[in-house]
Amino acid sequence: LIRQQVYDSIAVDQRRQIHLYIGTFLGSKTTLDNPIRYNSIRSGREHEHSKKEKQEDSAVLPQALTSIATDHINNASKLVVDHLQRARFAGWNLYAATDALNKSNFQAAIYYYKNGIAFLAGKMWTHDTQQLCYRLYKGTAFAWLALGEAEKVPPYANAIIENVPFERSLEAQYLLIRSLECSGSKNQETIATAIAVLRKLGFDIPSAPKLLLSFFVGGVRGLSPTIVVQSMRKTEKKSSQYNVDELIDRGAGEVDRSKRNVLNILDSILLAGQRLRSPYLPLIVCETVNYSFEQGCVCGESALSFCYFGFLKIWLEDDYEEGRRWGTMALEILEKAKHQNPFIRTRYLLYGFVLHWGRPLRESAQHLFKTYELGLKFGDVASASVALGMHLRWLFLEGEKLSSLQGKYDVYLKQMAKYNKEAAKLAILDQLNVTLLMGVSCESFSIFDGMICDENSLLVDSLSKKNLVLTMGVYWRRFFGEFWMGNYSEARRWATLALSYSKTTGPLVLKVLSTAAQGVIAFKMYREGKGEKFFNEGKDMLDELERWLERSEHLVKNRVLILQAELHASTCEVKKAKEKYEASIRSSRNCGRIHDQSLAYELMGDYLSSILENPQATECYKRAHKCYMQWGAVAKANKIQEDHQLDLEGGEIENNQMKHGRD
Repeated sequence: LIRQQVYDSIAVDQRRQIHLYIGTFLGSKTTLDNPIRYNSIRSGREHEHSKKEKQEDSAVLPQALTSIATDHINNASKLVVDHLQRARFAGWNLYAATDALNKSNFQAAIYYYKNGIAFLAGKMWTHDTQQLCYRLYKGTAFAWLALGEAEKVPPYANAIIENVPFERSLEAQYLLIRSLECSGSKNQETIATAIAVLRKLGFDIPSAPKLLLSFFVGGVRGLSPTIVVQSMRKTEKKSSQYNVDELIDRGAGEVDRSKRNVLNILDSILLAGQRLRSPYLPLIVCETVNYSFEQGCVCGESALSFCYFGFLKIWLEDDYEEGRRWGTMALEILEKAKHQNPFIRTRYLLYGFVLHWGRPLRESAQHLFKTYELGLKFGDVASASVALGMHLRWLFLEGEKLSSLQGKYDVYLKQMAKYNKEAAKLAILDQLNVTLLMGVSCESFSIFDGMICDENSLLVDSLSKKNLVLTMGVYWRRFFGEFWMGNYSEARRWATLALSYSKTTGPLVLKVLSTAAQGVIAFKMYREGKGEKFFNEGKDMLDELERWLERSEHLVKNRVLILQAELHASTCEVKKAKEKYEASIRSSRNCGRIHDQSLAYELMGDYLSSILENPQATECYKRAHKCYMQWGAVAKANKIQEDHQLDLEGGEIENNQMKHGRD
C-alpha cells in the first residue's frame, strides 16, 4: 500500500520514463532484440518446437523476465515516438504474446498482441512492418477464437486478407471461416466464403449441385444421385492406389504449411455443411480425401475428412463395417500426428457419429470426456463443449444415475453456454428429461440471460433459424419424456414430427432407440384394441431393430428382447413372452442399463396383469419401482406406485434379479 502511494505521487511522465528505463534495461538482459529470434516466433497453434529447442529458449530467454520487460515498455508507450523503436517494442509484445499462447493463457496473449498492434499505429502494413503486422493480427484472431469469442475474429482476419497476397492469407481465411462456423447461425455464409476461397485455389466445385437436392430432401438410402456415387467411387479407387499406412506415417512428420492451410479451409466447410444438410457436403468430403492422397498430406488436418467419409459410407450405403474402417483410419492419423493441435472436432465426430456403433456408448463417453479435457487445454473450448454434451448424452442413454447427471449439468452448463450456445441448448434438452424423471424443476434456462426462457421459446428460436438439429432435438426430447411417463398418444405425435426431420440426418442413436420405444407403444395399443395396424407397426419396428443387431449389437440387443417379448405378448404366446421379458431383464442388468431393466419389469407387469396373474404382476411392479428409484427416476417410480397402488412396506423381493449391476 505504501509503495502504491509513493508510485502514485510520481508525475505521470516521470513514471513513464522510469518504466522505459527499467524495461529497456531488463530487455537488454534477454535476446528480445535478436532479429533471428523474431524470425523463429510462431503465432497461433504452431508450437512445434522440440523439447530441446524449448529448453534452449528457456536458458537464453527467461520467460518471466521477457514479460516483465514488455509490461514496463507498454506502460511507457506514449513516450516512444520513433518508428523504429515502436516497431522494436511491437516485436517484444509479439514474443510475450507467443509465450502466453504457448501456455494457453489466451487473455494475456490478447493483451500483448493488441499492445503490439498499438505500437505500429501509423506504420501498418508497410514493407518494414508487414511481417510483424501479419503475426500480431493472426495471433489476436486465433486467441479470440480460442476464448470462444468468434465475433471478435473478423476485423483481425480481414485486415490480413486485405493487406497480404492471397497465397499468404490462407491462414487468415481459415480463421475467418472458422469464426463464422463457430457462430452457429452463419452456416450459409461459412460455406459460401470457404467455397469462394477454394475456387480461387483451383478446386472444381459446381456452382449449384442441384442433382443432390432430391437426396438430401428425401433422404432415401440407395437412391443417392449419380454425382455423389461417382465422387465416392472415385475416392475409394484413389485410396486403393496408395499405401495408406505409409501415407499416414509420412503425414505424421512435417507437412508443407500451405497444404495444411488448404486442408483447414476444406475441413471448415464440413461442419457447417452437416448442420445445413448442404448438398456440398459429400462433394467437399471426397475432394478433401482426394487432395490428401494426391498431395501426400494424410495428416491431422485431413483426419476430419476421413471421418466424414466413413460417416457417408454408413449413411448413404448402410455399410457400417467400411464406415468404421475409415473412422479407424482417421483415429490412426490423429494418434500418429506429431502436430500439437489435438483436432478436437475430429475426435468428437468420431466418437459421436462413426466409431460408437462398434463399441459400448459408455466407452465412447469416456473418450468424449477426454476430448473435452483436451479441448480446454488447447483452447478449442467451443468444440470441447460439443464433446462434453455428447459425453453427457451417452451417459444418460446408458442409464447413468440421474442425480450424478444432474450434478454434472449444474457444473458444466453455464460454461457451455458461454463458449458454445448451440451445444448448451442441446444439453439442456437432455437435462429436461433428467429433471422430468427425477421430479424436480429445471432452472438452467437462466444461463441464456432471458433470451430463451423455456423449451417453447427454444423451439421457436430453432424454427426461426431453421436449425434442423435443435428442432429435431426438441421433438425427440418430448417423445422420450412422454414415453417414459406413459403418455403414449402424445409420444407418437412428437415421434412423427421428429422423424419428418431425421430423414436428412443419417443414423442417430436417438432414432435407433426410438424404434424400440415406438414398437413398445404400437404393441401396447394393439393389445388395447386400437386396431390391427398397430400390430403391423410394432412388427415393423421389431424387424428394423433386429437388422440393427448386425450394425450395433451392443446398442440394441436388450431392446430387441423387449420387443420380442411384446410381440409374443400380442400373439398370446404366454411362455415365450415370459421368457423374453426375463431375458431382456437379464440382458439389461448385465450391460448396466438400470433404466431398461426398470422398463422391462414394468412391461412384464403390464402383461401379467392383462392375463390376470396379479400377484406376479405386483411383484414386477415393485421391482420396476425399486430399479427406477436406483436410477434416480423418483417421479417415474412414484407414478408406478400410484398407478398400481403398491404396498411397498411388504417383505423383501426374493428374486435375485433385483440386484442391480452385472452378475
